[in-house]
Amino acid sequence: MNRFIVLFLMLFMVGGCCGEKRDWMVMGVEQAMRRVVLLDVEDDWGDAGAVRWSWRPEDSRVVLEGDRKWFDALTDVKALDYRGEKCLMLSASGGVVAVVRVPDKKVLFYAYTAANTHSVEALPGGWIVGACSTGKTLCLMRIDDFEKGARGVKKQFYELKGAHGVVWDELSDRLWAVGDDVLRRYAFVDGELEIDGEWVLPSGGGHDLSTEPAGRGLYITCNKDVLRFDRDIFEFGAIAGLEGVERVKSLHRVEADGGYLMMVAEESWWSDRVVIYKNGERVYKRLEGARFYKARWWDGYGIKE
Repeated sequence: MNRFIVLFLMLFMVGGCCGEKRDWMVMGVEQAMRRVVLLDVEDDWGDAGAVRWSWRPEDSRVVLEGDRKWFDALTDVKALDYRGEKCLMLSASGGVVAVVRVPDKKVLFYAYTAANTHSVEALPGGWIVGACSTGKTLCLMRIDDFEKGARGVKKQFYELKGAHGVVWDELSDRLWAVGDDVLRRYAFVDGELEIDGEWVLPSGGGHDLSTEPAGRGLYITCNKDVLRFDRDIFEFGAIAGLEGVERVKSLHRVEADGGYLMMVAEESWWSDRVVIYKNGERVYKRLEGARFYKARWWDGYGIKE
C-alpha cells in the first residue's frame, strides 16, 4: 500500500497526540466464536488474515473445562499493563472476569463474579472489578488471589442496580460506575469501595462508560442516547455529532483529536461491524460472520510490526 495512503488512513481514523505516532488497532469481543480479537484498521477485514490475534477459553490450559461456560457471551475487553506486561482484561455474560497476557496468551487470572457481567476495570494495587447487570452489583477482587485458583478468589460485592459500565479515573483516583438509572463515583480506600457521589442519568439504560482523553469528561452510552459527563461541574451534555445515536454498546476514544470507535447494535444486541467516527465522517469496518458486542482501541504493541 502506498505510504501516503497509509498515513492518510491513520490520521483520518485515529489521529495523533502531541506528535507521537501510535499504530492503534481495534480489539473486540466477538460472540459468534466466543473470542477476543485484534484487528488492524488499515487491513481489509474481508481478507483471510484480517484477525491479527485472537484468544478463546478453549485455547487455555489454565481455564478448567467446566469453567468455560463462564466465558459465554463475552461483553468487554480493555488493555491492561500488569506488572510491566501487556495484557487484556475481559468480562462475559457468563459471569467471568479474566486477565490474559497478550504475547503468549496465558491466563493470569479468572474468576466468576455474578450474573451477566458487562464490564471490567483494574484498580491500583492489583485489584480488579466487574460490573454485573443481572447480579445488580460490582464485584471487587485481588488478582493475586488467583494463586489459590478461581474458586479461591475472595470477592466483595457492592449493590448497583443494572451495573453495566465501570472505569477508573486516574485524575481523581476514583472509580466511576454506571447502572440503569445513575452514574456513581466511588473512593477506593484500604481495599474497600465507598460511595462519594451519585447523579441521575438524564437518559435511562446506562451501558458503556469510558474516560475522555486529555479532558475532564466521561463518555456514557444509554439506550437512546450518548452523553458526556463533566467531572468538574458534574453536568451531563451531548457529544457533538453523536446526539441521539441509539443502541451504542461501546464508545471509546484514546486521543483528543482522534476518532471515536463505536459498536452500534444492528442485530439484536450485536453487529458484524464497528464504526469509526471523526469530523462528521463515519468509516465502517466489517468482519464477516462476526457478532461484535464491544470494541475498543489497542496500541498495537506486540502485534503490529
